Amino acid sequence: MKAWNRNLATSGRSLALLGLAVLAGLWSGPTSAAKTDVVILINGDHITGEVKGLERGILSYSTDFMGTIDIEWEKIAQLRSDQWLEVETLDARRALGKPSSLGEPGMLRLDLEEGEQVEVPLLNVARIFAVDVGRFRDRVDGYLDLGWNAAAANDLSQVSVAAGLTYVDELRLWDFAYEGSLNESESSPASESQFLRIDQQRFLRDDWFWTGGGNISTNDELGLDLRMLLGGGIGRYYFQTPNQEFFAALGSGVSKEEFADGTEQKSFEGILTMSYDLYRFDAPEIDVSSELSIYPSMTVSGRVRTDWGIRLRYEIIDDLYYGISAQHMYDNKPQSVDAANSDWSLVTSLGYSF
Repeated sequence: MKAWNRNLATSGRSLALLGLAVLAGLWSGPTSAAKTDVVILINGDHITGEVKGLERGILSYSTDFMGTIDIEWEKIAQLRSDQWLEVETLDARRALGKPSSLGEPGMLRLDLEEGEQVEVPLLNVARIFAVDVGRFRDRVDGYLDLGWNAAAANDLSQVSVAAGLTYVDELRLWDFAYEGSLNESESSPASESQFLRIDQQRFLRDDWFWTGGGNISTNDELGLDLRMLLGGGIGRYYFQTPNQEFFAALGSGVSKEEFADGTEQKSFEGILTMSYDLYRFDAPEIDVSSELSIYPSMTVSGRVRTDWGIRLRYEIIDDLYYGISAQHMYDNKPQSVDAANSDWSLVTSLGYSF
């Protein structure tokens, strides 16, 4: 068993440049392995190519004639590869090895660094990282959503943009997200909100991880000209299956707020975050994700902020999605007299995933 181990413009530009620097660094990596891996499907078909990785029940597999394809993990009977693969099981155990030979159908046979050999049921595998393949573009997932709503009755116009990138390797996860919206109508002045976030998870044993990052936001409805938050903590994945996962993280951070009436507030806050994802890969693909963050203030007695959001994405055709998202923000003790204590939004959009 020991083989297993377990003011906004300036600030916004700074955080965005940090994100671009990180992504540029991750882009470089070793050259790809030769396409000599073999996947045998449950129907008996053999596919020669190169394992890129397994995530959310989908094996990313590069071939010479079909390009990079996605294969549902449950449709695979056997796998052979000359690459070093980091394999993580559903019970959070990890092993580094080469599946140099085919195991029995339904089993993944790994030759470990120590010279030992283990077999893992394929349906017990949660993630695979190809250690020999480190290029950013092979390990990144992203999306871009655009939404627009209009009503003639009060000349209402709502425009929204959401974009995100996620990078995962055997040691860490980077998450970059942006959301922005603009609302206008003849009965009320224009209002906008923006949110920019960069987070990192550093994987530990037994599904634990260190987390750290920061975010910048504005919201006219809350009278918020600027909020910056920087923090970190520790978290754990409580379950991961081929079609869902849930994690929670606890930590602390420092924040700075500037309100429209000139009020400023610097605070030390606790951070509790919970995230749940549910996904289906049979056509049509469906992805539902929800996240709740709670920020109890340790500077302003009795103050608690919450930020909750949910997003549903339904595939129309390959990689093109129809989306619905909702978000609610609440502050029981706004630090500006003129500020509202809550704001919510409901947005429909069309999006593209890559």
